[in-house]
Parts: sequence; structure tokens; C-alpha cells
Amino acid sequence: MHFINTLLSLAGAATLASALGSSCQDSGVCAGINANLSSAIEQLKGMDQHQRFSDGQLITCVDTDSEGSSSLCLSYQDTGRSWTVFQTAWFAQTLIEQGCQACGSLSLGSDHGVLASNVITKTAGGLDTSEARRGMDMVQLVARAGNR
Repeated sequence: MHFINTLLSLAGAATLASALGSSCQDSGVCAGINANLSSAIEQLKGMDQHQRFSDGQLITCVDTDSEGSSSLCLSYQDTGRSWTVFQTAWFAQTLIEQGCQACGSLSLGSDHGVLASNVITKTAGGLDTSEARRGMDMVQLVARAGNR
């Protein structure tokens, strides 16, 4: 049963990926960072493949420099649904295959939103992206930061 679910998820992602479009923004803030989508995919592979993430949640983050002052993070925007880590890794790989190395966004079809890869700068006492892989902990942290 687990194999069938994985196979169906992969088939659905492959069908969606054939209709996807991407936009790479590998300039400005992303130029010269020491992080890439491949590193984010490696982190995704170590996560529970069935864990789900919704719009605005930081799924995983990779430090962009040795000081840890900014991170390359993946998140969904305007999808109106949740996605598994497995699907996220598939979409991130599609971004790489379409030429994006770090920052970019992958359209998930008309009216289905995007998977976005962006650099997030940490501020003193602000967002701690090291919690991104913990799902709901990250959502609560962002909510608290917004209430300050």
C-alpha cells in the first residue's frame, strides 16, 4: 500500500511538473550566495516524506554564509492546499532542471500558486530559520515575530 501511495504521488507530481513554468531570480540578493537548491533537496531527503506544508510555511532553509545571517528557504505561496516533502523535493528538482540554481519560483499550474526559493535575512531577535524543518514550530515562530 505504501508503495502504491508513493507511486501515485510520483505520477501526480510528474503530471503537474509537465505543466509547470519556472522563473529564476538568480540575481541581486541571490548572486554569490553559498547555498543552492541541491543543498535544500538533500535536507528534504532527510525529512519525513509524508510531512505536509501549506502556504507561507518555511519548509527547509540552507544557510547562505558562514555567519548564518541569511538562508535560502523553500515555501509555497498561493496554493490553497498542502504539499508533501516528497512533492516538494520533486518540484525543487524541477526548478534545477529548468535552470534555477538558488532563487526562483515554480508555477504549479494555473491558479495553483508556486513553490518559491528565496533568501531570507535574519534580524537580531527575529526569524530563526533553523526551525524550518520542524513544521508547525516554524509557523508559530513566524506568527510570534509578526505580533511584535
